[in-house]
Amino acid sequence: MNALFMMGIPVEGVVGGPLSGWIMQVFNGVHGLSNWQWLFLLEATRRCCSAC
Repeated sequence: MNALFMMGIPVEGVVGGPLSGWIMQVFNGVHGLSNWQWLFLLEATRRCCSAC
């Protein structure tokens, strides 16, 4: 079980990096929010949902 959690760290880096870059490019100015605000909102929502 510990190995599963340890494997999640590099997987998050491989998936999260390009996903964050895509959010920063595509969502800039949508509904009046800056790209960093969208990144914060979407990343926080994803983590809150996975914690439940």
